[in-house]
Amino acid sequence: MRSAYICPDCTMRFLGQQSSPKKKQIFSALKTLLNELSIASRDNIDIIEYWRELDKSPSFDVFLCQNSKDKSEVRKVSGLLKKASIKPWLDVEQLRPGFPWQTELEKIIGNIAAAAVFVGKSEIGPWQDNEINAFLSEFVRRNCPVIPVLLPGVKSPPKLPVFLRQMTWVDFRKNRKRALEMLAWGITGRRPIR
Repeated sequence: MRSAYICPDCTMRFLGQQSSPKKKQIFSALKTLLNELSIASRDNIDIIEYWRELDKSPSFDVFLCQNSKDKSEVRKVSGLLKKASIKPWLDVEQLRPGFPWQTELEKIIGNIAAAAVFVGKSEIGPWQDNEINAFLSEFVRRNCPVIPVLLPGVKSPPKLPVFLRQMTWVDFRKNRKRALEMLAWGITGRRPIR
C-alpha cells in the first residue's frame, strides 16, 4: 500500500451529522493507522518495524516551515516555543547529516500534529511551497492546523499563497508575547488565559 484514503462518503456514513466523541476518536485512530501503514509501505518496512522506529524517535508538536533566508528569526521563535514546553521540529536541529532529508521530511509530515509556516522579508521560498502543499494535503485529511506566522519585516498586507490566506495567522511584527501565546494556542489547542 503506497497511500490510504477514506472517501468523504464513507467518512460521513461513519461519523454522521452529530458524531459522538467516541466515534471521532475511533475515526482519528483509523486515519492515523492508515497513514502509518502508508508511510511504512513507502519505506519498504513492515508496520511493526515502523512503530519500533517511531518509538525511538522523539515526538514533536510542530513543524517549523521557513525560507532558509529567515532561519535566524525562526530559530528565535523555536527557542521561545521550547521555553513554553512545546517541541518544535526545525530542519537544522533535526536533520542528521548523511541521510536523505526528503525521507525525513515525509516521516515528520506524516506524524506531526501542526505546522507553522513562517513568512519573513524573503517571503515564501521554493522548498516552502512543496512543504506547504504537503501539509495542506495531509493536514486537511487529519484535521491538523497549518498556521501562517508573520515575522518582523513582512509587508502589509502579507503576500501569502492562496490556500494559506484563509487560515488565521499569527503576527510577530507587533506584540511578540501575544504572538507566541497565539502560536502556542494554534499548536496545542490550549487557549491562552487572559
